[in-house]
Amino acid sequence: MLRLVIPLYRANFLSHLYHTTSILRMPGPFVPRDWKIIETSPSGLERTFSNEKTGESTWYTPEGMSAAEILAIPDAKKYWSTTEEVEKYIRAMAAEKAKYGGQDIEDQA
Repeated sequence: MLRLVIPLYRANFLSHLYHTTSILRMPGPFVPRDWKIIETSPSGLERTFSNEKTGESTWYTPEGMSAAEILAIPDAKKYWSTTEEVEKYIRAMAAEKAKYGGQDIEDQA
């Protein structure tokens, strides 16, 4: 009986000396609920991304946001159905941004 108590005690004791990754909770996938896509042309081809929480708006895709995250924006499936389509749009917007020197909504004020 004494043999069983010691290993259990030892395992319990060691768990206090170090912490495991299960204790360190990493944030889940980014779901941009604060973002909206606003159509700025009657055809819906021109879009503005707007963040209601931060007040940020951009004609281009939001900096640092992945295709999967953009696709997670509410109503994004209205414009794209796959991450490949979003990646193509991101590349097109990056080319347009470079063409116009990075000028954005905030620069128009």
